[in-house]
Amino acid sequence: MINLMSKKFAAAISVFSYLSLATQALALQVRDPGIGIRASTSPSTVLTNALTIAYVIAAVLVLFFIVLGAFKWITSGGDKDAIASARKTIINALIGLALLALALVIVIAVGKVLNINVLQNFRVPNLQGDPTDI
Repeated sequence: MINLMSKKFAAAISVFSYLSLATQALALQVRDPGIGIRASTSPSTVLTNALTIAYVIAAVLVLFFIVLGAFKWITSGGDKDAIASARKTIINALIGLALLALALVIVIAVGKVLNINVLQNFRVPNLQGDPTDI
């Protein structure tokens, strides 16, 4: 009986101490981390940022596949099937590059027709870190 009461007493003390310390922890001020989308952000800005990220990722992938195709071609060792596969990889990467440019033109054209400036702050980053206006 005493053992059971001491366990209940110990549990009550631990719960009480936990709850009393929680008020001190909740009293701390939490700063805004500065990431995410704020309610004041316009949908045009969100779309522009999403398109910029997608454009950069697609351009990096095109570059990767061109280098991959060149590596396949160099390491083919004269095998006609390996050279054909490498050539196909490079051609597909160049088609992707053309589609990337065409997609940007289509977005600009649709924005002009609908009178929506989706690409208001669209900048293409370069390797020097200086964005280029479109």
